[in-house]
Amino acid sequence: MDAKQPKPGDIAAAELGQVNDDLSPLLKTLKRNLRPILFGVGVVVLVMGAYAGWDIWSANRHASASTELGKILVTTDGAERVKALEGLLSSAPDALRTPILLEIARAAQEQGDNVRAAKAWADVAALGEPALVPLAALGQAEALQGQGKSAEALTVVEAAAANAPEAYKGVLAFRTGVLAEELGDWAKARDAYERMKSLSDSDHEFYDYKIAKFQARLDTKTDTRTDAKSPATPAAPAAPKTESGAKG
Repeated sequence: MDAKQPKPGDIAAAELGQVNDDLSPLLKTLKRNLRPILFGVGVVVLVMGAYAGWDIWSANRHASASTELGKILVTTDGAERVKALEGLLSSAPDALRTPILLEIARAAQEQGDNVRAAKAWADVAALGEPALVPLAALGQAEALQGQGKSAEALTVVEAAAANAPEAYKGVLAFRTGVLAEELGDWAKARDAYERMKSLSDSDHEFYDYKIAKFQARLDTKTDTRTDAKSPATPAAPAAPKTESGAKG
C-alpha cells in the first residue's frame, strides 16, 4: 500500500472538518444572535397570547353582561329596573351600552322619571350612531318638555333636524311646530308646518289652517308694534269756562 494514500479514517476526519468549517459561520451567527432571536420569538408569543387572552376576556365579559341584562329585563320592572340597569351600565362593554341606555330611557319615561329619561336619551345621542341621534332627540325633547323645559327641548330637536335622515324630517318638523307653538314662537311654528306640508302628500288643509293661524298671529303682533310706535292721540281741548253769574 502506498504510504501517501490517505486512510479511510483520515478521509472521514477531513470531511467532518470541512462540514464543521462550513457550518461554523452559521453556528457562530446563531450563537451570537440566539438571545435576541429567542427574545423576539418570546415577544411575539407574548403578544399573541395577550391578544388571545383579551379576546377571551372580552367575550366572557360580553357574555356575562348580556346574561345580566337579560336577567334584569325578566326579573325587574319600574324604578328597580332603572336602578339595576344603571348599575350594569357602569361596567358593561361598549357593545352593550346602546341597548342598556335605550332600556333605561324607556323604563324611566314609563315611570315618569323625566330627569333620568332625558339623561339616558342624551347619552344615546352622544354615542353618535346616525340612525339613533334623531330618535334620541325626540325622546330627550319629550322628557325635557315633561320637566317644563320646552325651550331646551326645541333646541335639541332643531339641532337633530339639521342633519337628520329623510325618514325623520317630518316627525322632527312636527315636534318643532308643537314646541314652537307652545312657546309662542309663531315664526318657527309657521315654518315648521310649512316643512311638514312640503314633506306630506296629504293633510294639506290642516297644515294650511295652522300656517294661516300662525301668520295671523305674526301679523297681529306686527300691527300691535306699529300701534305702539305711533304718536299718542292728543287730548281734546278743554271746553271754555263760562263765567258764573253771567248776565243773560
